[in-house]
Amino acid sequence: MKLVSAKPTRLHCKTCDKTYRLPQNGAIKLYKELKCPLDEFELVLWTTGTRGKTAPVCPNCYNHSPFPAMPKESTCSMCTHPTCKHSMTANKVGACWECTTGDLILDPTSGPKWKIACNKCQVLIHLCENAFRVS
Repeated sequence: MKLVSAKPTRLHCKTCDKTYRLPQNGAIKLYKELKCPLDEFELVLWTTGTRGKTAPVCPNCYNHSPFPAMPKESTCSMCTHPTCKHSMTANKVGACWECTTGDLILDPTSGPKWKIACNKCQVLIHLCENAFRVS
């Protein structure tokens, strides 16, 4: 797949001639060659910068929601897959106090400068630095 960085940012597969929308207003990069347990798509990482939000994204799930309760164009931070280590289910810390509809999600990609971010609004909490592991 080829990343098309011109707005809107998207992935395009020349073999099957399919285009996959991606989150906007941030940078997209490969995420450690990890794959989504639902469809084996390679995950990408969407980030708004070192001091901002970061979330793993499955391009297929982002475009074709795998669960009825999961809105279309959701990152892994909104996924309800019960066993995926990138899902909201695995990384949820609690409810957001700011927007009351979102959940605070531990950013599994942020170590050793750990962050928790709301999956619906702009709340971002910077946790301890230099911690080897947070659970």
